[in-house]
Amino acid sequence: MRTSTPNAKSWLALCIMAALGTSFNALAAEQTAASNANSTTQSDKTKDKDIETLTVTASKRKESIHDVAGSVSAMGQSKLESLAAQSLSDYVTQMPGVSFNDYQPGVSEVVLRGMSSTTYHEQNQTTTGYYLNEIPLSEPGWPVVIPDIDTFDLKRVEVLRGPQGTLFGSSSLGGLINYVVNEASTDGFDAAVQAGVDNTAHSDDTGYNLKGMVNLPITSTFAARAVVSTHKKAGFLDNTGTGQKDADQTKTNGGRLSLVWKPTDSTKLSWLSMHQTIDAEDQTYANIGTYTRTTQIPEPMKPEFTVHSLRLDQDLDFATLTVLGAYAKKESHSQFDYSSYYSSGYLGGDYVADHSYADSKMYNIEARLTSPDNQRLRWIAGTMYNSTKKSSVDQDYVPGSEDYINNNPDTYGADQGAALASGDIIYDYRTHQKYTEKAVFGEANYDFTPQWTLTLGGRYFRTTTHSQLQQAADLLGGDGFNYSQDADDTGFTPKVSLRYKLNANWMFYGLYSEGYRVGGANPVPPTGDDNTPLTFDADTDKNYELGMRSELFDGKVVFNATAYLVDWDNIQVRLFRDDGFAYVMNAGGARNKGVESAIQWNINDNLTWNTNFTYLDARLTQDLETSSGTIADGTAMPGASHWTVNNSLTWYMNLPWSPRLILTHQYLSKAPVTWNSEVQRGDYNLYNLKASVVKGPYEVNFYINNLFDQYGIVNAPYATPSSMLGTVVRPRTIGLTFSWKYY
Repeated sequence: MRTSTPNAKSWLALCIMAALGTSFNALAAEQTAASNANSTTQSDKTKDKDIETLTVTASKRKESIHDVAGSVSAMGQSKLESLAAQSLSDYVTQMPGVSFNDYQPGVSEVVLRGMSSTTYHEQNQTTTGYYLNEIPLSEPGWPVVIPDIDTFDLKRVEVLRGPQGTLFGSSSLGGLINYVVNEASTDGFDAAVQAGVDNTAHSDDTGYNLKGMVNLPITSTFAARAVVSTHKKAGFLDNTGTGQKDADQTKTNGGRLSLVWKPTDSTKLSWLSMHQTIDAEDQTYANIGTYTRTTQIPEPMKPEFTVHSLRLDQDLDFATLTVLGAYAKKESHSQFDYSSYYSSGYLGGDYVADHSYADSKMYNIEARLTSPDNQRLRWIAGTMYNSTKKSSVDQDYVPGSEDYINNNPDTYGADQGAALASGDIIYDYRTHQKYTEKAVFGEANYDFTPQWTLTLGGRYFRTTTHSQLQQAADLLGGDGFNYSQDADDTGFTPKVSLRYKLNANWMFYGLYSEGYRVGGANPVPPTGDDNTPLTFDADTDKNYELGMRSELFDGKVVFNATAYLVDWDNIQVRLFRDDGFAYVMNAGGARNKGVESAIQWNINDNLTWNTNFTYLDARLTQDLETSSGTIADGTAMPGASHWTVNNSLTWYMNLPWSPRLILTHQYLSKAPVTWNSEVQRGDYNLYNLKASVVKGPYEVNFYINNLFDQYGIVNAPYATPSSMLGTVVRPRTIGLTFSWKYY
């Protein structure tokens, strides 16, 4: 098979950027002499360089991103603001080793290093973990909601690539994302406001956002910080079936509350609450090749989640005690048009609708001791407990079907409407599941010399799952059923790394780490001839990694590179039965290998060029037997593009109002949307242009995303020759945001 590489247009973009860099360099040098008091300061000009000096919590202790013996990327608040980022899809794909399965609002997944067997969402626990200030947001089992944290007043976003099973536990086979929001501060009064509007090509709709933050130091030891936001994504897909233009508009509302109390210099209590709702008026997938979709009824979706947490940090001299307790609740309501699966006028109805509801409640507590940073032996030891309860209801509804059945006794029997279609519901399927996870974990770092550091870590865990499945005795459910199934698992995930710091500018490391994902029971009825397994086991992976970080030419060039190989064992694969039910089975193994690289060139004080690329080869290592045939050893994993390239050129101009110009580029090579699919996603180049001016506390950002209005397939996990449906790249979007800050 020929490896897909960036096409000529992509390489041309790189050459243009390099040429622009030379020209801008000379021009910027001329303008430096003409700078005035309104020009940006040196600290302002290095906003894009903050990523290289960020402090991150990849090892559950604060350390420079330069010192982490692992693959970590981060974006700070200033970088997120300069990109005019509003949601996850605006920035996460600009990091190496990342792809985004953008298919449905509220359940679109980030995939790291190609660790996924689907480009939809996992039937069981996600392979990427999601955290908010170290609070776990990824529940076991299928994802009810995957939060998309608004970037406003976000301190930074950390992306940890590679399994993180030792310190973070399950749901981190590929890595994790940790959103770090700004906490309340007693240092002084802060406030910020952001407002913006945007317009998308092929749309008559208008998007907008309005956000606000206030930080109140109530006393010298107690402070509160509140954030509220509303964001509307303009629709651009016309539903030709319902007649609704720009049908796919989505509104996201949310807020955060942070309370911090420091009664003594050694004690800190932190409360964090967050709530977010997403209201999608119609689904975001289109008829491929067009900006239309066709359903008889709208397909709205309303995911919602709430999280509350309390954290204690207590200095005990010999160590810091951290106790973190959290409660997270998620709900999702959705409607899908199933009319095309039935004959026209089925049971006398105008349409067939699937109504789904799911919720989860997750309780998590973690306690750990962390040694001081300034000693030769540094260690962390902790324990955690997680309990999650989930339920779902899935019903098929046909208006008028109960009366229709009563009016056709020769076909269905006399007076069978209430028995077969009570309330016009012809199918009613429910699940109730409970998961628990318990673990003890630890990690130690020892400096043999100032250059050499050895890290050893491990986590022992036990998981249990109880599932109860119920199907009503109705028209489609037959005699119905009610059964329960239990599963449990124990295991140990080790971690070993060796770091060598040649000097202040060069660091090398080798890493071995493991991850795991909990097993469980299949939420499908044990009926039919498909021989669906009732349970599935945990899957695990082993990660082998070599990396380096360097600074060259007095810090003008920063170069990071990582080579990795991941062996994925006992893969949980999402498949479909002939009757349409999705299920999970364990299927041999896969091997994901690749290279991730990032380069930052600070051409001068005014001009910075960033580029990163990822090469990924992810394939099965054993045949996968399914009900529809065999997927052969060596088959590429769904969505695993061989090449991803990102570039950005930032120019700070020494002119009044400190103008800044950013040109970004992304190339994504093609990849199958599902096993052996002829439909490919990717194989496109996207360009974005950002411009901003600053005057005191005011900033105005102008942006054009998808500058050349590129059409491309982002995802199409259910595309078939007779039903070509998928998510497409958002057309050219022109926007303007206004910001005010008081610090």
